Formats: sequence, structure tokens, C-alpha cells
Amino acid sequence: MTMRKTLLLISSILIATACNENSKKEKSEKISQRTSTQTIDVKKETQKLFDSYAPEIEKSNGYVIDNSKLLIGDLNDDGHEDALVFFVLTPVGGGNMIMGTQMAVYLNRGDKMEVVAGYDPQKIFKPIEIMNNEIHLIEYEYANEDAPNRPSIENHKCLILNGNKLMESGL
Repeated sequence: MTMRKTLLLISSILIATACNENSKKEKSEKISQRTSTQTIDVKKETQKLFDSYAPEIEKSNGYVIDNSKLLIGDLNDDGHEDALVFFVLTPVGGGNMIMGTQMAVYLNRGDKMEVVAGYDPQKIFKPIEIMNNEIHLIEYEYANEDAPNRPSIENHKCLILNGNKLMESGL
């Protein structure tokens, strides 16, 4: 190989390496910018939105929201913390009968939270966590000998957000 060809080969390798490094640096900077633009308090904003809409949920269902739980995690892989609010519906007059369980899903748009989906499987369920862009939950079913509000069968499920719908994914 001539000296000229050797220099051209070395130059090509150096340029390719430099371009790859610049690409990695640009990607890292974009991720850093995405996460640094998150200026909202996700829990506070989500709870505020949920509380403002809770009377509509109660009115449309004819029940009272007795218990709610807020979970945080990234649902759409954009580097922002998203949220869900899980809630239990009970009779208006009180008591411990569970009339239903539902959840609302909120995406972090960087400067505000936005409700994008709901989940009402007509079964008793409990979300466990948001991990790897999935909502991990347990749905409960009744065996023949189960007492009311005491289902004994647990089905573990994962949900993913696809647009504005929650869809089941594999565990």
C-alpha cells in the first residue's frame, strides 16, 4: 500500500470516528435538554387536574371516589415523568362495598400535564408500578367460593399507552 493510500485510509477512519462522537454528543445533549425543560411538579399538577375532574367522575358513575393513589413513571419514553391516578368507587351513602376501580393516565407535555386515557376494565384491579414504559397491575377475579369483595384470583398484567388508549402487553 502506498503512503498516499495509507494516509487516505487513516483520514477516513478519523473522520468517521469524529462524526460518530459528535452524533453521540448531540443525542446526549438532546436528552439533557428534554429532561431539563421539565419544570412542573408532576404529582402536584396531576393531583390538581384529577381533583378538578373528580366531581364529574362521581356524577357519571353515581358513586363516590373513596380512595385514590398516584403513581409516577415515564409511559412514552420521552424522558419526562408521566402519571396515573388509580381510584376506588364506593356507594354515596358510605360503607365498604367496592363498586368499581378505575384509573386516569396523564402525560407530561413538559410545561403541563394532560389526561390522555382512562382504564375501566369492569373488574377490581390495583396498579403496582410504572416501569419500562408499562403500567404493571393486578386484576382480581372471583372463584366460586369467594365472599363478596374478596376475590382470590390474581392476574398480573401490563398495559402500554398507544396514542390515547391503554393496551395489554405481555409480561
